[in-house]
Amino acid sequence: MVDLPVAWLGKRVRIHRLETDGDAEWGQVMYQLAAIGGLQMDFDEAGSVILQWEKQGDMASVFGGKKRIAATAS
Repeated sequence: MVDLPVAWLGKRVRIHRLETDGDAEWGQVMYQLAAIGGLQMDFDEAGSVILQWEKQGDMASVFGGKKRIAATAS
């Protein structure tokens, strides 16, 4: 869940891969995010992913679940 007000207002969030994230798990998260319509994914040199979306309501169902994704506003 992205619960950072600044991320919702800016419709943008950066997700950092942790050292403890395995390749399979990270790959599965990236696969699931890539399957979401209206979600732009930009990868930076550090291995982080910047997610951007158009309408706040579009991503509410995706990020409104019980699982949290460690994220910071970019």
